[in-house]
Amino acid sequence: MSSDSPFLILPLTFYHIIDENSPLRAWAAKGGGWTDPVLADFELLVIMSARVEPTSATCRTSYLPDEILWGYEFPPVVSLSPSGKYVADFSFFDKVAKTKTTPIFKPSSPQPAYQSNGGGAAPEVSDPEKIRLEQSYRERGDERGRARDTPLSVRISNV
Repeated sequence: MSSDSPFLILPLTFYHIIDENSPLRAWAAKGGGWTDPVLADFELLVIMSARVEPTSATCRTSYLPDEILWGYEFPPVVSLSPSGKYVADFSFFDKVAKTKTTPIFKPSSPQPAYQSNGGGAAPEVSDPEKIRLEQSYRERGDERGRARDTPLSVRISNV
């Protein structure tokens, strides 16, 4: 199995880090608002293909700017029970929760990038696990000779 293809046995959260290389950076610098019609002229298309032995399926959806919630995240659906088993609470499947700290971006001073040596400040993110996974992804990409911080990359997290 390719490391670029997620193995979906648990729900995954796909996310995009908005940093100085992100195509959404200009929008984020305005606080996620849609005051500039040029910045709001896009459609985010999400396509996912899956194969099960007897059949295969493709799921496709898109999001317009007014459907994207700035400063919200999906609460965890899967948790570990006291007995050590994974439990999925699907009542959270389509819920969103306000983040503890909404990221703020300044157009004139981009956020510092993650640094593998532990130096420098990391952007404020509500989930430290996401920071750890992103750092790990970037370090693995550097080791494999991949271009880091490519704007159209997808980050995968199973937290």
